[in-house]
Amino acid sequence: MGAMVEFLRSVLVNRADIWDACIMAFTTNPLVLEHSPLVIVYRNGSTIISRTLIHSQPKDGVWGIMPTCPNRDCPTQAGDVYSKTHKVKKVLAHTRASWACKRCGRTSAPFEKPEWVQEVPRTLNYFFYDFPFESKVDLVAKGIVWKSGSSS
Repeated sequence: MGAMVEFLRSVLVNRADIWDACIMAFTTNPLVLEHSPLVIVYRNGSTIISRTLIHSQPKDGVWGIMPTCPNRDCPTQAGDVYSKTHKVKKVLAHTRASWACKRCGRTSAPFEKPEWVQEVPRTLNYFFYDFPFESKVDLVAKGIVWKSGSSS
């Protein structure tokens, strides 16, 4: 609730840019976006902007992308496929990831952050992208190489 009040105060009272106010208010506390991303749709002049702001967490899908197991015989359920992040230049930033299925043991090869996912400057593990993004997620998922694992 505090983040929303801060956002509204910045926009309505201080006349801050809507996107800047959104970043300031919703990225100061990681608990604010822990369970759900924020989708904001607003108008800037004659342009309509729709974005998703996400706090990237491997257990829930790095960059907000919920991975699914490509194994058609796998009885996967929500939460069975999880993300792992990989260190890049000794830093565990969410710029490189892989997926793994708990049910069938398949794992994906590591892959880089998609171009359309943009980092929030000066704020570790916060990202944003244009909304809706489902078709872009499908392209990412289809391009990932998976290795067979041991059956459970």
